[in-house]
Amino acid sequence: SYKYYNELNSESYVVENPDAVEPAGKNAYTVFRYSENNLSAGTLYNGDAYSTCVLGFPIESVKEQAKRDELLKGILQAMGL
Repeated sequence: SYKYYNELNSESYVVENPDAVEPAGKNAYTVFRYSENNLSAGTLYNGDAYSTCVLGFPIESVKEQAKRDELLKGILQAMGL
């Protein structure tokens, strides 16, 4: 699980209201969900010409560097990179 900054602090941007992002279209799917409400926290699209991942929060708001690295690694692996 990933914890993000949701209160004022001196370390990072504050995510007061993270977005829910639902996949749309063929080859798009949910890759992360918020544990508190099960809404989609991230979607991934793998197409022929490109791949993309959209998160409902800024990646730099994830509290631990090791978790940010893990998150990015997982996204890249899901894209086949």
